[in-house]
Amino acid sequence: INDLDQALREDLREIKADFQAPGRQDRRAFQDELNRKAATHDYHGWFVRFLGPGGRPIWSSQNTPEDLPQFTTEQQAAAVFHVAQNRIRYEVVASAGEVIAIAVGCNEGFISRDMARIDRLVLIVAGIVVLVAPIGGYLLAGRTTKILADLIHTTDRLRPSELKERLPIRGTGDELDALA
Repeated sequence: INDLDQALREDLREIKADFQAPGRQDRRAFQDELNRKAATHDYHGWFVRFLGPGGRPIWSSQNTPEDLPQFTTEQQAAAVFHVAQNRIRYEVVASAGEVIAIAVGCNEGFISRDMARIDRLVLIVAGIVVLVAPIGGYLLAGRTTKILADLIHTTDRLRPSELKERLPIRGTGDELDALA
C-alpha cells in the first residue's frame, strides 16, 4: 500500500506540474495524454479526475469508476483515502482556472489478486513441505538406524577369542567410522 501511495503521489505531482506549466494551453491534448496513461495502466485501474468548485467533476479519464461519489470534506482534507475499492490521492490546485482540485486513483483489486496468488503459492509450498519432510525424515532415519543395527550386530558377534572381525569403514570420517 505504501508503494501504491508513493506512485499516486508521484503521478499527482507530475499531472499537477504539467497542468500548471506555463504555456500549457491545449487542455484537450493534455486530457488525451492522461487517457493514454489510463489505458496503459488498465490492469491497475488508474484514473484521474479534475474537480471544479464544490467538488463537482469537470473531467474524468477512462477507468474512472462510474459510481465514484463526490468526495467529502473529510476525504479532501485527508489527501489519501478509500472509496469502494479505489485508493485516491487528492490535491488542491492553485490558480488553474476552473479546475480546483485533481484526484488520482487506482483500483486496489490488483493488490487483492496478487495477495491471493501469493497465498495460494504459500499453501502449495507448505503442503509440499508437509508431505516431503516426513518422507525425508523417514529415509534419513532409516539410513542411520541401519548403520547402528550393523554396529550392534557386529558387536554381538565379537568374542574374546575372535577379535579379528571388524566393521566396514564407510569413508565418511564421522563418529561411526571412528567406532568401526
